[in-house]
Amino acid sequence: MSRCATPPATPASVPTLRRFLRRRKVALAGAGALATAAVVAGALLLGGAGEEPEDIGVWPGCVGERCRGKQAQSQGCGLKGSGMRTVAEREYGRQTVVELRYSPTCRASWVRIRFGATGDRIEIAGPDKESQSAEVADKYDAQNYLPTPMLAGGPEGMTACLVRADGGERHCFGR
Repeated sequence: MSRCATPPATPASVPTLRRFLRRRKVALAGAGALATAAVVAGALLLGGAGEEPEDIGVWPGCVGERCRGKQAQSQGCGLKGSGMRTVAEREYGRQTVVELRYSPTCRASWVRIRFGATGDRIEIAGPDKESQSAEVADKYDAQNYLPTPMLAGGPEGMTACLVRADGGERHCFGR
């Protein structure tokens, strides 16, 4: 019996393998993008089981009760095209602004603060006394908008509050 040795791999096979893997990666990325586009298009065209609001450009990640405790931006409720608007607003001091916000697309409300001081807390309370809050934790929160998580429902009966870090003074308003 004679043994035959297998010939060693030629250097030409390495570039061929790389080319194959690169083409495969591009094909998979393209297929993934196409599948994502198909899912989004299908969701927009087919709608849902009657709880979805009319389409005004942004498909929300939640509607009504499903928005409770979630962040407006990440759910698409606080984005342009969602119909989101400020329904009441108050200024405190020279810069601090507290806004009561509502998205009819998501059927949810939340409060946000702009230029708060570190330690300031904002709250939103619903007619049923359920509430959500957020606290300005550092200079980065103080330099930007900081929102509370959302409550389900429109702005009617919602109360927005600012509790100041310097003395705990509580300022509330509603629509």
